[in-house]
Amino acid sequence: MELASFEDLGVLVPIDVELALACGQLAADVSAAERLAVAFVSRAVRHGHVALDVAGLTTEALTDEIGTTVAVTSAEGGRPVELPAPAAWLNILAASALVAKAPETLAEPCAFAPLVLDLDGRLYLRRYFEYERTVARAIDARRAEPVLVDEACLALGLLRHFPPATRDAAQSCAAELAVRRRFAVISGGPGTGKTTTVVRILALLEEQAIAQQVPAPVVLLMAPTGKATDRLRESVAEKCAQVDVTGSIAERIAGHARRASTIHRALGFQPRTPTHFRHDASSPLACDAVVVDEASMVDVALMAKLFDALPKACRIILLGDKDQLTSVEAGAVLGELYGLEGSSAHLGHSHRFGETSPIARLTKAIKTGAADEMMLALRDGAPDLAREDIEAFEPLAGSLGASVREHFSSFYTLDPAARLDALGRFRILCAHRKGPVGVEAINLAIEQLLQRERGIATAERYYDGRPVLVTENDYDTRLYNGDVGVICQQGGVPCAFFRGENGAQPRAVPAARLPRHETAYAMTIHKSQGSEVTEVAVVLPERPSSFATRELVYTAVSRATRRVRLYGTVETLTAAVGCSSHRTSGLGARLRR
Repeated sequence: MELASFEDLGVLVPIDVELALACGQLAADVSAAERLAVAFVSRAVRHGHVALDVAGLTTEALTDEIGTTVAVTSAEGGRPVELPAPAAWLNILAASALVAKAPETLAEPCAFAPLVLDLDGRLYLRRYFEYERTVARAIDARRAEPVLVDEACLALGLLRHFPPATRDAAQSCAAELAVRRRFAVISGGPGTGKTTTVVRILALLEEQAIAQQVPAPVVLLMAPTGKATDRLRESVAEKCAQVDVTGSIAERIAGHARRASTIHRALGFQPRTPTHFRHDASSPLACDAVVVDEASMVDVALMAKLFDALPKACRIILLGDKDQLTSVEAGAVLGELYGLEGSSAHLGHSHRFGETSPIARLTKAIKTGAADEMMLALRDGAPDLAREDIEAFEPLAGSLGASVREHFSSFYTLDPAARLDALGRFRILCAHRKGPVGVEAINLAIEQLLQRERGIATAERYYDGRPVLVTENDYDTRLYNGDVGVICQQGGVPCAFFRGENGAQPRAVPAARLPRHETAYAMTIHKSQGSEVTEVAVVLPERPSSFATRELVYTAVSRATRRVRLYGTVETLTAAVGCSSHRTSGLGARLRR
């Protein structure tokens, strides 16, 4: 009855309930409290947590699947639905046949059970507990192992690559850390020089190999999505030309860039067994160093599979922005790992914006949760910054509609390359997928506007000019989740055009061969991660939502290089910036302990 009541409220969904009922068949006399725990740990994983904070759950406001707080009463007569008291619930779970006690150290084995309860009252699905332990073990081993460094070579290299006259001290410290350690986390916002720093790290590693008379390191560059991989490849190739190294070292770094790939592709994705890769502990990757860009987007499961497939001596460098949104799936690995003593570096100076530029001022206020300063930045930042209310029943009535008309007025007369350039100049980012101002509603409103005012045949599936967003990886067509293209007619056949590699002309893929995709006048903020756009229009929900957080707004705003338009009430925007997202995980605590 308790499961059904929480499902009626929208707090649980059928898969949570079914898992709880299935686990309840694994042992005799399973109590309602135990079944509730299984259902809520399933819910926690769906919401991005690696584990369920049992005590915390009983004190927080419960929400439905679109982030709306629900009144915790059952549908039957208004009878209150209550969760067990925290202490009693933890005692029940500690004694449950469904629950194993987490070992106190990383070396100890864990007894088998479908759930695991750790010392801090976090309840895990067994699989996610093992993912977290795999990551922790890999990092712990690398932090404990000393690295042989040629000190004279390193000192000279740091002086040459970070000359005193133009030296960014944080970049230099980050580079030195990555050379001296087998595990390093480098965090920084847009324009702080993460790629510049990595290229110099690669140069320093090459110089170390020469000085120590050992083979040059085999380096793999990776990113979680195809879009992020393309940006990494292009950025490293561009920065490589600016490094003060010999021609052979420059060519080796350029080679690393050319071979950059998604994590899935590097691990050997197998369509028939999508959760089991070709490379694992028994068949590791052949590499001496791995650089993972946009690491904030990598969930704990994928990170565990990557770390499991790396040789024990392989150096790991994670790049990302700790203030950005976390992964879509469970985990906040970069955020948990940032701050580990002796393993973390932060790049704080933006070389893209001046400290007093409107966007820099706005992003700083959002990152720190300073709502008053954010509103002042919006007020003072015109014409680069603006905020406007938006009407849920007619979202394109105001300046958002004007922006759509401006940016798409001549869009349909352009060739494929120019259309792709136009999509890179303006993007609408939404907090929600569904709802009156979600991605689906905004895309529909834009198509209706274009059909009404320009006669675009938007009712056709592959109408000319339709922007598309790929939502799954497809290695046959070399299209990956996050790739943005545009439909154009080629010889009377609708094709989707996507950017070519390294500045090449756009390449065409027949529309009929497209993997799963969706219309992309607007996209979710999550899908925009790793991209860079001249102007962004950020559409927030019509009222405060638990999904609209500081990290969400920061990620959206930091996609822009020149102009930001925020659409949402002062109440919604202030509430979002005042609410920092949190994901339950024991990774950081496990390593620090």
